Amino acid sequence: MKKNVKMFLPKGLILFLKRTLQNIIDFLVSFNLFPLVNNKKLNSLKLTKKDFKECFIIGGGPSIKNQNLDLLVDKFTIVHNAFFLLKDTYKLKPSLYVIEDPWPAKDNKEELNKIQDINFVVPFQLRKSINKRSNINYINFDYSYIDSSELNKDQNLKFKFSEDISKKGFWGGTVVYLSLQIAYFLGFKKIYLLGVDLSYTIPKSAIIDGNIITSTEDDPNHLHKDWFGKGKRWHFPRQDRMKIAIEYAVEFLAKKGVEVYNFSPVSKIKGAKNIDFYKLMHEK
Repeated sequence: MKKNVKMFLPKGLILFLKRTLQNIIDFLVSFNLFPLVNNKKLNSLKLTKKDFKECFIIGGGPSIKNQNLDLLVDKFTIVHNAFFLLKDTYKLKPSLYVIEDPWPAKDNKEELNKIQDINFVVPFQLRKSINKRSNINYINFDYSYIDSSELNKDQNLKFKFSEDISKKGFWGGTVVYLSLQIAYFLGFKKIYLLGVDLSYTIPKSAIIDGNIITSTEDDPNHLHKDWFGKGKRWHFPRQDRMKIAIEYAVEFLAKKGVEVYNFSPVSKIKGAKNIDFYKLMHEK
């Protein structure tokens, strides 16, 4: 029904309505009047930082296969989407689990809802997939502040970076963008990116419907074959846009005195120096 209504509304009107609704939600959240977002609970996440000095944001890129994540067992780590697939591979217990894309939330909801001992940060819009419970922290997440549907205007997109995710978080074309906002909110001054390879291939057998891809075989783009494996849905990868968003975040963070480093041997992110994972781990 919702999809059918959108077919008959002008694109500009749809965007206007989304932004108007978002403005109303922003107002309610700012006065702690939006029942789905608990500002006090979100702020209490800062206590989980404890004495950790560094934050390790773990993406899903296959370069991680050459990096032993068990070296991070005593570090503050943020993971995403289908990381639960690796629970028997590593001893690592993540500090925080972050999801912002509706498809990974829907397609993995059965397994994600079994996790009770790791704090989650997810947009309240995903509450139908990620059930409310004590370890779930819903945030006000703005998917609509920019028109991301234009295919050839990535350079013109004006990304925003939240300094307080208890009030609002911003979309950036990749879940890593949200995690960077969370790491800053928690107070980290040094952030390391793992598996942010920014490299994708679309299998010839994949079913493509607009910007939605449904896999029919193993996932070649992530560290586990079932991450977006057979039957899983994912958005058409716009790695150039992801790179622009992450570089904007890195630049923003640098101005705030936060250093960002890149462990991926595959990607080059302006402002995030590439460093060797094992060299750093052995120095600590």
